[in-house]
Amino acid sequence: MKRRQWLRLLFNLAGVKAKIMGIALALVFLLASCLIWQAQAIYAGTMRANLISGGYSLAAYVAARSEGLILTANIYALHELIADAKKNNEDLRYVFVTDARGRLLVDTFADGLPKGLLSFNPWSPGQPYSLRTFRSEEGIIHDIAYPILEGDGGVLHLGLSEARLDHAVASLKRRLWLITLLVSALGVSMAYALANMLTRPLQELVLATEKIAGGELHWRVPLDWLRDEFGRLGAAFNSMLDSLQQADAEKQRLAEVRTHLLQKVITAQEEERKRVARELHDQTAQALTTLNLGLSSLATGSESEEAARRIAALKATAYRAMEEIKALSYRLRPSALDDLGLGAAVERYVQDCSRQWGKEIGWHISGLDGRLPGEIEIIAYRIIQEALNNAARHARAENISVVLEKREDQLLAIIEDDGIGFEVERTVEAGPDAALGLAGMQERAELVGGTLQIESAPGAGTTVYLRVPLA
Repeated sequence: MKRRQWLRLLFNLAGVKAKIMGIALALVFLLASCLIWQAQAIYAGTMRANLISGGYSLAAYVAARSEGLILTANIYALHELIADAKKNNEDLRYVFVTDARGRLLVDTFADGLPKGLLSFNPWSPGQPYSLRTFRSEEGIIHDIAYPILEGDGGVLHLGLSEARLDHAVASLKRRLWLITLLVSALGVSMAYALANMLTRPLQELVLATEKIAGGELHWRVPLDWLRDEFGRLGAAFNSMLDSLQQADAEKQRLAEVRTHLLQKVITAQEEERKRVARELHDQTAQALTTLNLGLSSLATGSESEEAARRIAALKATAYRAMEEIKALSYRLRPSALDDLGLGAAVERYVQDCSRQWGKEIGWHISGLDGRLPGEIEIIAYRIIQEALNNAARHARAENISVVLEKREDQLLAIIEDDGIGFEVERTVEAGPDAALGLAGMQERAELVGGTLQIESAPGAGTTVYLRVPLA
C-alpha cells in the first residue's frame, strides 16, 4: 500500500508534458539497451567464432610446416617458425610444441612455460583438435591443441586472446551508446513537440475552466484548428458554454424581473401600510376619541351609579382600543422613520419593545446623524423589526441586544439573543413555510445589494448580521 502511495506521489510530481517526455525517454533507453545488448552479443559471438576459426587455420598451417622440422630435429628452425607466427598474429599470445610423449620442445615464453599450462589442454588420439578456455590477467584465452603428423610428431598449442575482441566490443558499445544519446536527444525533442501539441488543448481547457469559475461565461476554447478528439472536445465544450451563457442570461433576466416585482410588492406593501396607519390614526383613533368624549358627557349627566360605572368601563375600553390602534399604526409605519430617520426609529422601537415585553433590550446606535436613502432605511428597519420579533416570540431569549452603526461606506446591524437557537441550514431546507421570515429578511437585504448572515445553533442563541453598502 505504501509503495503504491509513493508511486502515486512520484507520478503526480510531474505534469503531463514531463510525463510524456519521461515515458518517451524511458522507452528510447529501454529499446536502445536491448538493441545494444543484442548487438554486443551477436558481434562478440561472431568475432569469437572468427577468432577460433582463424586459430584453427593458423594451427593447421604451423603444424604442417613443423612436420619436416620435427622429423629432422631442427629445433632452432621450429622455434623461429612459432616465433614468426606469434609476431605476425596480434591475437596470438603464446605457442609451444610438445613431442609425442608430451615433453616440451619449444615455446614462445620468455620466462618459461607457466605452471600447469603443459597439461591444461591434452590432445586425445582420434580428435582433429582440442579446445579449452581459461581466464588470465589479460582476459579470456582460448587454448587450441593441434596434432602434428596425427600426433606422432607431437602436439602444437596456440593461445588466442580475446583482448582485441573485448576492445572492439567496447568500442562498438561506445559508438552505439553515442548513437543512442543522439537518438534520445532527437526523441526528447520530438516528444517535447508532441507534448506541446497534446498539452496545449488541455491548457486551453484548464484556462477556460478557470475563467468560467470566475464568471467569464463569454470565454471560448480556441481549438477550431484541431480535427481530432481534442477538436471535438473543444467544440463540445464551447457548445456547453453557449448553453450555460444562455441559461445564465435567462437566469439574470428572471432575477431582474423577480427583483423588480419584489421591489414593487414591497413598495406597494409599505405604501399600503402607510395608508392603513394614516387611516387608523386619522379616522379610527379620532372616532374613538369622539366616542370617549361622548361617554364622558353621558357620565356627567347620569344620576344612576350603575350607569356611571358602565360608562366608565366603556371609557376604559375605548381608551385601550385607542392606545392599541396607535401602537398598531406606529408598527405599520413609524412616523419617526419618515420624520427623523433610521436611528431614531430603531431607538424608539427598541424602547417600545422593551416596555411591551418587560425585558431590557440593549442597544447601541452610532454614525447615523444624517439621513440614508429612504429605501435602505425602511428595509433595514423591517429586518431589525423581524429579527427582534423572532427573538421575543420564538427564541424565548432573556437577553437581547441591537447594534446599528454606519461605518464609512457600509451600514451594519447586529441583532443578538441568548435564546434556544436553531439549525439554520435545516430550517432553510425545510421550505418556505418554516423559513418564511428568514427568506423575507434575505430578500429585503438583496433588494438594496446587502447581505444577511444568520449564525445560530440549538441552545447557543442567534445572531443576525445585516450589511448594506452605501457607496
